[in-house]
Amino acid sequence: MRRLGMLTMAAASLLIGVALHAGGAGAQQKTLKEQLVGTWTFVSSTGKIADGSPAWGANPTGLLIFADNGRYSSIIVRSDLPKFASKNRMQGTPDENKAAVHGSIGTFGTYTVDEAKKSFTVKFEGSTYANQKGDRADPACCDKRG
Repeated sequence: MRRLGMLTMAAASLLIGVALHAGGAGAQQKTLKEQLVGTWTFVSSTGKIADGSPAWGANPTGLLIFADNGRYSSIIVRSDLPKFASKNRMQGTPDENKAAVHGSIGTFGTYTVDEAKKSFTVKFEGSTYANQKGDRADPACCDKRG
């Protein structure tokens, strides 16, 4: 995994943060697309739920993958999701199912990079939240605090 800094991506009113690890000074001369390609670890979110608590809990976990062919995949999961008592995801109780839906999201699709604006846009081809299919998310890009 690469760690470059914090990248914030707006996706359907959800801001997620992911971190990358870059290998050294030479990484700063790469294009944004070259910097994006790889595996990113989800580390934080600015999203809040109605009561003001963090949307993804205190210690969210997840993964975002950008391939060099313009494809991406991501998953975000609350670290405090309860296990299903039945040990079968197809037999969850209403409360277990609600917690799973509220506490995780998976998306995949394509992305494009605008080097001039230092931004990228994702297009959802599929999501565990079906309403996102076909939507685009234009993220605020690249806070270089890392």
